[in-house]
Amino acid sequence: MSWDRFHYLCRKYEQSNLNGTDFSNTVNSIESQESTDLYGSPIESNSLANEILNTLKTSKDPSLVKNASSVYAKLNFSCCIEEPIRLKRTTTYLVLLTLIYLFLSTIYQIFVAPAFLSMFETLEVTPPQTFNWYINYSSYLSTIIIIFLILLIFITHQIKQLFMLKVSKSSSSLYNLLIPYTIKDCYISIIEIVTQPAYKCFSEKQTTLSKIGAHLQEVEDSGSNTIPEIENLLKIESRKLSDKAERFILIIMSLISIVIVTSIIIFIIGAYAPIFIMEDAL
Repeated sequence: MSWDRFHYLCRKYEQSNLNGTDFSNTVNSIESQESTDLYGSPIESNSLANEILNTLKTSKDPSLVKNASSVYAKLNFSCCIEEPIRLKRTTTYLVLLTLIYLFLSTIYQIFVAPAFLSMFETLEVTPPQTFNWYINYSSYLSTIIIIFLILLIFITHQIKQLFMLKVSKSSSSLYNLLIPYTIKDCYISIIEIVTQPAYKCFSEKQTTLSKIGAHLQEVEDSGSNTIPEIENLLKIESRKLSDKAERFILIIMSLISIVIVTSIIIFIIGAYAPIFIMEDAL
């Protein structure tokens, strides 16, 4: 996890800062050490952790950098932000169900349906309407299912990126179009909580404070310890994000399931209808 590495860098800097070392040079030096890899892979460039580090590196206020890194050194975001397991299970389940349906439908279209059509012609029997309908329109059903499935995969991927705090996703047009505002609001709150220790470094990007941001700033200004408040608020907002994401995915899953189940019913009716017609003809 990038947060494990991020907090480790801040802890090492806090130890080195006793000698007044520069944040940017110190962090770069720590990054080059082999032991740093024990705390995870290099921090991704589009992650919030990397944006915070870069912001602190370019800050011209040594006191702010020292205080912010000290707070981050004592926090642990990895245990506060967890992706819901249901997201993975839901996507996997629907992908498998869709693949099974598409496989059976393809086998039926290629090998079984032509044999039935040949028998109907030989016996001079009119194919049942359900059979004809399935033969003519099954490809459209499959296309609709695939589109819905791709949509689900994209949405779950976007939500996964939110839990990983990938900052670039907030500027995506598809993200703004497909993700509900309730989920985006929770994500924005989490971003404010995570960046609070370095808030003044981000002041140029954030013109106003939300209720959570104002509260944390008030706690800091009063001289109180902000670490417990950051951890507790982060857990609360992460749970909210998880609950809202799961409810949204459940709605999408229900819509896709209805389409898939309807397609399976049509497939069964269309596949067995010729058998009954052939039985009557014989």
